[in-house]
Amino acid sequence: MELKDLLTWVVGFTCKKFVLDPKVVTMGRKVTLIAPGKLSAAQAYDVFLTALGTMGFTVVPKGKLLMVTESATSRGQTLEWY
Repeated sequence: MELKDLLTWVVGFTCKKFVLDPKVVTMGRKVTLIAPGKLSAAQAYDVFLTALGTMGFTVVPKGKLLMVTESATSRGQTLEWY
């Protein structure tokens, strides 16, 4: 699946708000998810984060939003702790 489809899936069970870094949208990377059965929301979110990592992306909190950005780009960004 493409990144947009992956995000649609994760938004469906987390109700979190995501922002895509414009560079991420144009990369066109894909990932395949295979699970042996139903997953809890926490397990599915872990699968989501792992899938992003295999695509070279990560999630960085930006206030009340979560920004999907390149893993290399995120190293220089400040993380907010709550």
